Amino acid sequence: MELLGRSRGGCSGNRLASGCIPMVSGCRAAVTAPDQRHAASLYDKLGRIVLPLYYDDPPRWRWMMKQAIGNIAYYFNSQRMIRSLMSAAREPL
Repeated sequence: MELLGRSRGGCSGNRLASGCIPMVSGCRAAVTAPDQRHAASLYDKLGRIVLPLYYDDPPRWRWMMKQAIGNIAYYFNSQRMIRSLMSAAREPL
């Protein structure tokens, strides 16, 4: 959560084309209140649901992870990523 709070300033234009990767390339994106609420919700869910399963019920945790990966794997295929990168590269800076 601290990383999100320290992130100030801003990237202008197309982040991908300008090489802006917040907290990696030195560029810092502004963090809004909804971002902070989303992060707090994520950490809450991790603490209440995911981590207890990991430590207390490893088979159930593995099942949950397989379900999660199965639900989002299509989004992370290389063809979709290339289309997204090509589209971003065509946008003006």
